[in-house]
Amino acid sequence: MTQGLLSMVRRLAGSAMAALTAIVITVGLMTFLTWQSALWVRHTRTVQFAAARALNLSLDRRSSIAAYVITGDSTTLALETQARPALQLVLDSLTTLTADNATQQAQLSRISAAVRNWNSMYADRVLSAHSDDARSKISLEDGAGVAEFASVRAGFDAFLAEESVLYAARAKRNTIWRWAEVVVVALEALLVFALISRMRAAVLVLAAATLEDQEQLKDHAVQLEALAAQQKMLAAELQAANTELTDAAVEQEALTADLEVANQELTEATTEAEDARDRAVLMEARYRLLFDRNPVPMWVYEEETLRFLAVNEAAMHQYGYTHSEFMSMGIEDIRSAGDVELLRQTARANRSELRVSSGWRHRRKDGSEILVDIVSHGVHFEERDARIVLATDVTARAAASAALLESNEILRAVVDDSPLAIVISSPELVISRWNKAAETQFGWTAAEAVGQSLFTIIPDERREESSDFRRRLENGEAITSVATQRRRSDGTIRDVQISKCALHSSDGTLTGFVSIISDETARKQLESQFRQAQKMEAVGQLAGGVAHDFNNLLTVIVSYSQMLLADISEQSPSRADVQEIKRAAERAALLTKQLLAFSRQQVLRVHIVDLNQVLGDVEQMLRRLLREDIQILLTLDPELGTVAADRGQLEQIVINLAVNARDAMPSGGRLSIETANVTFESPFALRSSEPPLEAGSYVMMSVADNGLGMTPEIQARVFEPFFTTKSVHEGTGLGLSTVYGIVKQSGGHLAMYSEPGHGTIFRIYLPRADSSAELQPVAEAATPSSRGGETVLVVEDDAALRTVACRSLRQCGYIVLEAANGQEALRQCEEHEETLDIAITDMVMPLMSGVELAESIASAYPGIKVLLMSGYTRDEAARRGIANERYAFLEKPFTPARLTARVREVLDEGRAART
Repeated sequence: MTQGLLSMVRRLAGSAMAALTAIVITVGLMTFLTWQSALWVRHTRTVQFAAARALNLSLDRRSSIAAYVITGDSTTLALETQARPALQLVLDSLTTLTADNATQQAQLSRISAAVRNWNSMYADRVLSAHSDDARSKISLEDGAGVAEFASVRAGFDAFLAEESVLYAARAKRNTIWRWAEVVVVALEALLVFALISRMRAAVLVLAAATLEDQEQLKDHAVQLEALAAQQKMLAAELQAANTELTDAAVEQEALTADLEVANQELTEATTEAEDARDRAVLMEARYRLLFDRNPVPMWVYEEETLRFLAVNEAAMHQYGYTHSEFMSMGIEDIRSAGDVELLRQTARANRSELRVSSGWRHRRKDGSEILVDIVSHGVHFEERDARIVLATDVTARAAASAALLESNEILRAVVDDSPLAIVISSPELVISRWNKAAETQFGWTAAEAVGQSLFTIIPDERREESSDFRRRLENGEAITSVATQRRRSDGTIRDVQISKCALHSSDGTLTGFVSIISDETARKQLESQFRQAQKMEAVGQLAGGVAHDFNNLLTVIVSYSQMLLADISEQSPSRADVQEIKRAAERAALLTKQLLAFSRQQVLRVHIVDLNQVLGDVEQMLRRLLREDIQILLTLDPELGTVAADRGQLEQIVINLAVNARDAMPSGGRLSIETANVTFESPFALRSSEPPLEAGSYVMMSVADNGLGMTPEIQARVFEPFFTTKSVHEGTGLGLSTVYGIVKQSGGHLAMYSEPGHGTIFRIYLPRADSSAELQPVAEAATPSSRGGETVLVVEDDAALRTVACRSLRQCGYIVLEAANGQEALRQCEEHEETLDIAITDMVMPLMSGVELAESIASAYPGIKVLLMSGYTRDEAARRGIANERYAFLEKPFTPARLTARVREVLDEGRAART
């Protein structure tokens, strides 16, 4: 039993030692954890204070800048100058304090980015505007910085919210650890006390049970002493644990002191916030002063009721209401009814946003309306949701803008609708404007031309000229009505007239060039046509006058030569001489016909003609006319249409062109004549100096040779009368001009193409005749007898011509009376009224013209027929005002046979009319 008790005492002693050791370790661990938890609480508090400090600095900055924006007082920027670097230092400190928290690090990065964005989008712009005295016009107009600062505020609010949650959790954990430490120490002390008490009881039991065995008691005494020593050790260790607990309490007191310091800092922060509020009150007073004295009309109105809450002096002056009147009014009193509902909807959409709007119409007290631009922002005014408004009168500016817009519209219309091409280019000659006329003139649309180089329309050979234009314009000169050339989209070169000027901005900087371009190609063609027409008219007048005089002389020569031939026998030696005289006169007559042909004054006997038949009839004549070394090739269209023309004149055209080709092939060659039907769907230009062919069906005849060809200089003059490349006495220069005149008088067109050394081709286009028209027979009708016994009066101022005419008529049996002028002719009519049958009168006479004489005879002696004769054609005489379609006409020169035959025709027509 004693041994069992001893074992139990030993076990109790060992348990006491183990418990004491566990108590020491547990107390130390609990003390460490409590101290660490307290440190985290203090750290969280420090972060909170720093974040609150950063938010206050941001608010100070916004208030400082807002004060400057509204007042323009630069002293209000002092707080911004101080707060900006302080804010950056606090943000850097926060970054260091939260280095162990990735989430907070990310939040701080976003906050820093939002601050930088607000700086660049708002603060820096305002400070920059302050540097050039522009103030905050930009920020007020576009509402910059509102959204950016909202991001800054939201970032700080989120950060502080999260830090508050974290602080609450850490403070709670620290309290738990402190109470756990106290409980554990108390429990362990109770455990030690229980073990010692139980061990003492065991020792006493052991002593009572082993009184008999002294040795064992001694041993037990030793063990008791050992246990006492252990108890002392445990007491010492417990004392040490108590000391550590005391130290922990001291540390707790230190933590408490730290918290007090933190509370002091929070108090200081609160004080600083109160100072900031005081400054805000002061600033609000300044704002109120600036509000009242602002030269721009301002007011505050309640968003719910739209009633005015405050109004400044400028608004009262602009609208004409007193302060008390304004305070009894609402926005609807100065706006139209339609504006009010729109205003309510806009206000409900976002109460706090900065809004800039323009074009509002406001009513003044006197009923007049003004146009205003509005800048407004939501505010909390006198415990109400309100908006502060700046209303700028822009009536004059709007009128000026409208006038400028109208002017620009007129200018745009002038440019776009101008009949002249207008091209605007940059200083680098890149096209920036291309009007409708330019599209038509050059073939490129505006979309295709804009962005292209101006050299796109400038021919290569004109580039140096264009560069010179640019230099002159840059030197301040103007380019006015300069003749030059420009290129179309299809590559063709057009003659143009161009005027240019330089464009400059208000500061004198060169901004571009304006080119006004008129297409002169058509005008030059018209001028060429007009000059050609004038030339032909002048030559025609000359030819008509010359032909008239020549025809009088030739009539005498031909008539007398024919009379001589009739009187001279075939064997007479002088007969050949008279025949030569007659042939010379006939050649002269042919020359006058050519003169009339190129001037288009000859009389045409128009019939429906088959051109293939004409060519077939003259082919043998051409073979005799041309040399044997010239080959003739005819390619005739069997389906060729007919034309309305003078058959004889068509033959003349073929002969003249063939002779011209012969002279162009001195060493022989090939003459090709071709016919074909041609149809043009639209007008077609053959020569620049001629009007284009009208759309329609034509008969084409081409005459081509492979001879010498012509240079461009010769081609330009080839149809001029009397122009020839031959030597003197070798040509008259009337061949091609005669062809030209006949073609034009026949309603046709003439085209020519030639190259030196490659030959020439002429193409004649005559309008195709109606397919139902009948061909005119080629054979001529038999000439009726020209003799008679009637009385004829010959009126002619040219004595030689009068004599030969009278002689010719007398030889045919007529009774002939003579008169040298109109007065004498009227006396003859009066004297021989009963016997006179016909009066033949020249049209051009002194004192009285032939037409005037004819009118007098027709009026006084209606039974006397009248036959007019003239060296002019009927058309030329009509153009000169000396013809009358009522009377018969005889063209000079005429032969005696032609004269007597025409007299017979007129007399017979009169007899047929009477019967």
